Amino acid sequence: GEIVDRFHHVADQCDAVLVVGSDYTEVAAPSELSVNARIAANPGAPVVLAVKAKGRAPEQIAQVVEVCVDEIAAQHAYTAAVVAN
Repeated sequence: GEIVDRFHHVADQCDAVLVVGSDYTEVAAPSELSVNARIAANPGAPVVLAVKAKGRAPEQIAQVVEVCVDEIAAQHAYTAAVVAN
């Protein structure tokens, strides 16, 4: 697809490529993470997952991370790191 083609075009010219997914501020659909994960999986880009930590207990953060990492894996993408912010 177009995203993968553009990724490879840039990757051929650079040492590293940062692909920024959507930020969940405008779209409330639960499928947004799945779409971002599929986009990352297509060119083989690792995912750095950022989750909201403010106002959440550590157990809540861990639960959110677990659900997200499982969904990323289900879409055949690789989670390289998690940032709780």
